[in-house]
Amino acid sequence: MFKVHGYKFGDSIRVESENPRLNGIWIIKDLMGPKKTKSIDFLMPRDSKYFNNPCKVRIYKVRA
Repeated sequence: MFKVHGYKFGDSIRVESENPRLNGIWIIKDLMGPKKTKSIDFLMPRDSKYFNNPCKVRIYKVRA
């Protein structure tokens, strides 16, 4: 996402997903490893039981 779409750390993105708990505005704070392409991870509480399964998401840059 960084190189292709011009995202930067601190940019806000809107996420739409099959999992309604992921939907909303998120802030980019880190990168995945170079082997992980077309992937995104979310910082969640350790005891969260709702985010164990991968799902498809759509990502939109929030315009300032």
